[in-house]
Amino acid sequence: MEIDRNKTYIIGDYTFTNYICLHDSQIRQILEWRNHDEVRRWMYKSDIISYESHIKYIESLRAREDAYYWLVSYQDEPVGAVYLANVCHEADTAELGMFYRPDRVNHSPFGIDYVHTLYDFVVNHLHIGRIYGDIRKDNENSLALTLFMGASVIKEEEVNRMKYIQTLTTAGSFNQRTSQQLSAKEYLKFVRKYLKNE
Repeated sequence: MEIDRNKTYIIGDYTFTNYICLHDSQIRQILEWRNHDEVRRWMYKSDIISYESHIKYIESLRAREDAYYWLVSYQDEPVGAVYLANVCHEADTAELGMFYRPDRVNHSPFGIDYVHTLYDFVVNHLHIGRIYGDIRKDNENSLALTLFMGASVIKEEEVNRMKYIQTLTTAGSFNQRTSQQLSAKEYLKFVRKYLKNE
């Protein structure tokens, strides 16, 4: 595992800038996205976050080794965020979370490329071997994209009266899956097959 919070990572047209390196306007923009109904409704903690709490949390990230957050930009335009929580350097594991900025939520072709690049970032640039995810069961788009990237379902659990699907993506399963074509057409075929088997 190789995480440098002061490094700006560039993968193709995507840039990953750690929250601790952001300017105030960028921090406020992320907070606005996170507090938007379309984003926070999918979160474990869906309460509105205050600016003061947001700043305090970002400051805490400077010294933490178990959590990392990045602003994701596409062709220099901020488009979302990705974060790792419960990072265990010894076990080479982390929990992955992500969101798009609210006006990008329903852009499926963008979603495939975005999610693929996030996983590539975590697996092949940060070198994390096992990535866990918790996805609300009714968030079918996110679950399908995660499975399309090579994840497997571990279990279903209930948190705050909401059902979540826990997934696991290994570096091997992601790289094997993405050695194949990851087009919108292949994704639609995958979703049809997945829905048929559910």
